[in-house]
Amino acid sequence: MPAAPRKPVRRANPPAPRTPATKPGLTKRHPGWKTFLTLLEKKVNFRKMRNGNMTWTCDGKLTFTRQILRTRFPGVSIEKTVKYLQDRGGYCDCEVLMNVDPR
Repeated sequence: MPAAPRKPVRRANPPAPRTPATKPGLTKRHPGWKTFLTLLEKKVNFRKMRNGNMTWTCDGKLTFTRQILRTRFPGVSIEKTVKYLQDRGGYCDCEVLMNVDPR
């Protein structure tokens, strides 16, 4: 006797892609926070000069922050992250490191 035809397996709908409104922002509680800071430190490149002064690279904007978020954290809302950083005094890349999460 031939076997009865199998019923197709019903699969759950895949999750809808996240839209900018539903993407979370990158905060201190996000598992990628330390990675983000490490990458930003490398871009800003704090260096102590021979005369004892500090030097770093910053254009007064969140250029490196946005670049890192766009390339390394595609599931994170850039605008929500920028608002989070600015609410804590991070209006440019170096201020994120010095004001938002000083080490």
